[in-house]
Amino acid sequence: MNSQCKIFSALLALCLTSTLVCAQTADSDPNPSYNKAYFLLDDLNSGLPARSPSIHLQTPQATLEHFLRACREQQFMQAAQALNLNLIAAPMQALRAAELARQLYYVIEQKLWIDWEDLSDRPDGQIDVGATNNPLIGVPRRSLKLGSIELDGRDAAIRLQRVKLPEQEPIWVFSAATVENIDELYALYGPGFLQQHLPDWAKQRVLARMPLWKWLALFVFAALSGLIAWVGYRLTRRAIQHAEQPLLARLGAELPKPVGFLAGLLSFSVLNATILALTGPVAKVLTPLLTLLIVAGFTWLGIRLIRQLSVYVDQRYADRLEHYDDDEARRALTYVAVARRVLIFIALLVGVGIALSQLNLLKTLGISLLASAGLISVVAGVAAHNVLENIMAGIQIAITRPASIGDSIYFEKQWGYVEEITYTYITVRTWDQRRVVVPLKYFLSHPFENWSMRDPHLIKPIYLYVDYSTDVQALREKFEQLLQASEDWDKKSEPTVQVTACKEETMEVRVLCSAKNPSIAWDLHCRLREELIQYIQETERGRYLPKQRVLLEKSDNDKNPSQTAA
Repeated sequence: MNSQCKIFSALLALCLTSTLVCAQTADSDPNPSYNKAYFLLDDLNSGLPARSPSIHLQTPQATLEHFLRACREQQFMQAAQALNLNLIAAPMQALRAAELARQLYYVIEQKLWIDWEDLSDRPDGQIDVGATNNPLIGVPRRSLKLGSIELDGRDAAIRLQRVKLPEQEPIWVFSAATVENIDELYALYGPGFLQQHLPDWAKQRVLARMPLWKWLALFVFAALSGLIAWVGYRLTRRAIQHAEQPLLARLGAELPKPVGFLAGLLSFSVLNATILALTGPVAKVLTPLLTLLIVAGFTWLGIRLIRQLSVYVDQRYADRLEHYDDDEARRALTYVAVARRVLIFIALLVGVGIALSQLNLLKTLGISLLASAGLISVVAGVAAHNVLENIMAGIQIAITRPASIGDSIYFEKQWGYVEEITYTYITVRTWDQRRVVVPLKYFLSHPFENWSMRDPHLIKPIYLYVDYSTDVQALREKFEQLLQASEDWDKKSEPTVQVTACKEETMEVRVLCSAKNPSIAWDLHCRLREELIQYIQETERGRYLPKQRVLLEKSDNDKNPSQTAA
């Protein structure tokens, strides 16, 4: 028993010892050279003279202020104290430090706009509590990105890093990777021939810290771009409008304006990118504006091309609508009408999508827009529900073709022709030149008569109300005689006269006539009705006209025999 207790005690002691060892191992730093608040360095800029105590680099703002102030005062060697030159051999550091500081200063001034409000003035780089809703509040940082500049298809970050040397306080300097990219950035964005030969007064920074010569060049380029736009407009109009082909002549009246507009915008954009290279708040406003205008210009040009091409196709088939048997013309016009509006709608969507992708609006507007995006999407979806349904109805009409442009239809006691099919509605031109506008969804969900859907041939009835004494056979012969004499009769249906109803005082006679299309059928049946009524009036002095019979009976006091008057 005692031996078992000793063994148990030994095992318990071994477990406790293992636990303590594991805890100590977990608490210890596996990489003693790593610190989340700064980078540990053995040395910094060993090839430069010792940093003067007056140079304050303890916070990100202090480092950047020292660098910019020293460069503006042409003290580039002092400014170089804010650079991490450890990737350069120590003997070369003193030779290259001032030049690298000058080049970095030029690149920052030309291509980078620094938001000082987001730049911490604390030694640990933290964002002050309550200053903003930034999620990095209270988190010490050892690296801070001032911005990025495009370099050979990638973004070269301009970054400050907090470094610490043995037995010294941590300081903030431009990272070694940033210093390594200075030569390439300066070669790409350094001053050109024009800037090197400008007088000093033209290089003075004025509004928005942009040099005076850039402001002057901006106005000159704007005027030059306006002139290019006018020349592009005139040349395009002259080259196209006098063309012999009808399509080119039509395009000559529509394309010059968007072409000239785009020529001016693209010229200004190229001049700005190659010569001015604007930065700062001016670039933040001008670059998105140029992008929006260029996208709008291409969208404008695309919409006009779609519209004029569709109008040209319409004109080829419009004259053929008078022939109701030309089903190809009606089908083509319907397809073109729907396709035109669908393509214009797609062009607008593509234009808006390109503009949003280029401007990166979601990042610009911030988290608040993202938070409300779901609600906005729901509201927009509900608001656009009917519009989208009508657009889909238009596509359904183009595919299934229950009605085509030029068709003769009878809809809700209105007879007319389908004149236009748009995104959301259909226009019916009635016989009296009125336009009935019907939403596509409503039109497709209600029955209507299409008199020219398969075959424009139409039979029209004529109803006559005559006296019971009417000689129907004589009326039948007269109708056949009138029909044979008419050129509008298409002879596809035999002359038909039928007694279709009997009423108290009259009988209903229906006669049927046919014609090759609804319009002719309407005129034919109106004319025949008139001629038949005239025949009834003239036959035996109107004997067959409807009559009202009254029976008069003799009373007891009346001496005369009873009489029946008709």
